[in-house]
Amino acid sequence: MKTDEVAARVSVIVTAILLLGAYSTFGRGKSELPSKDEVKVLLRRAAEETDLRSTGSSAFHLLVKAKSYGGNSEIVEGMYELWWGTSDHWSSRIQWADSAEVDVADNNRIWKQGKDTHLLESRRLWHILDFSGRLKSSAEATVRKVKSAELYGHPVLCAEIPFEFTIKTSGLPSERTICLESMSGLPLRFDIGSSQLELGEYVAFNQKRFPKTLRLIQKGKSIMEVEVESLAEFDSTKPNVFAVPVGAVSNPWCSDRVEPLPTRLGGSSQVPFSPPPNTVALPLPLDVDIKKFSLILFKVRETGTVQDVRAFAPGGEVLLKDKEKSVLLKSSFRPATCHGNAIEAEFTMGFHLPIF
Repeated sequence: MKTDEVAARVSVIVTAILLLGAYSTFGRGKSELPSKDEVKVLLRRAAEETDLRSTGSSAFHLLVKAKSYGGNSEIVEGMYELWWGTSDHWSSRIQWADSAEVDVADNNRIWKQGKDTHLLESRRLWHILDFSGRLKSSAEATVRKVKSAELYGHPVLCAEIPFEFTIKTSGLPSERTICLESMSGLPLRFDIGSSQLELGEYVAFNQKRFPKTLRLIQKGKSIMEVEVESLAEFDSTKPNVFAVPVGAVSNPWCSDRVEPLPTRLGGSSQVPFSPPPNTVALPLPLDVDIKKFSLILFKVRETGTVQDVRAFAPGGEVLLKDKEKSVLLKSSFRPATCHGNAIEAEFTMGFHLPIF
């Protein structure tokens, strides 16, 4: 048996022992459930075990297929590939229908070829695959309630985690519930409002675990289904692994980039607006009808002005009216920065999206 296989099996055994020690009599009574602090430890451990991109992880190639279901029963099929070396050395390819975009990141620059015409579906897919990020943030939050349950025939431990800030009149969910399988400690489902993310059977990858299938549900209907076709190691030192495609356009970039932040949307505010405390809420221009799209993409210059703006809905890009685009182009931003230097970057704003 190889050394890494032995290490992986030992890791599984140790994890199981630690989890069983936390609640070895799981399900017998509320008094025997782990404490809220112990639940945070379990969430943190689950995040580390399912985060393929954590520091020190092996270089990997991930290939997934996805189906996105729109409101009018339309189905868009896509494919996503990621070659991951380190946080500042990776390449990806996303394809929906007949359009594809390739990104190559190498230390201080990023190259792009093609144009993603289904950015809403892409952002949703990336958010699903990055479920470990929700585990990490939840492990640092307040745990309101811990309870035992059964899910898909498995005993689970479910933790309710309130959001730090929610406007009661906004209609947005006020908490997230995460259910971990009792023996493995791996997440089986995220619940938030009318949305759920279901995680299927896990596969082993070195000392990590990752679900073979993931499904996002809203109001009882599938919104996106994801299937992992391949997850394997690769040699990131080989030549041409991160080759820049012909015709690609490059921009300054860094893995710890500070994202752009809107300071005004559209022209001058047309209505008085007082954002809630500790938020960066801004009013939307009255001339923009947000009911017809779910995502706006701003291309922000290093000066903070907007170079271009595009809109997306389930099924693809939506053509903005000339007046709407003209208004949105007047928006202003605090520009993105890398190591204190302003750079050009993209900013997305979502509406009507299922979250988890």
